[in-house]
Amino acid sequence: MSLAIILLKDGVVSLHYILESADKSFRRSMMYYAKGMRELLQTTQLSMEFFEDLDDFQIHFIEMCFRQSIDDKMGLMSEVERYNLHLFEEFKIKQIEDMYGIEAEFFKKSA
Repeated sequence: MSLAIILLKDGVVSLHYILESADKSFRRSMMYYAKGMRELLQTTQLSMEFFEDLDDFQIHFIEMCFRQSIDDKMGLMSEVERYNLHLFEEFKIKQIEDMYGIEAEFFKKSA
């Protein structure tokens, strides 16, 4: 997957990412338009693939955006923003599981 962030006129940011299969037969391109990452997180329903190719700085920035949004709005978020936060939390859990080799099935068996 490749991710391109393009700055358009009037401060509008265009985020493009392209998913390709191994044999290059399947190709999907998605585009998001927003004036910045905060607006994108508040207005556009994202997917798990969006978070997968981000670097550590971008992931920490998104986490900071969500924390500031929760503080500013005292926890009252829009449906889209709440969905994106839930998706981001799932991504972070998956990232920790992959980093430390933790398998979710192991915990299900022990419970």
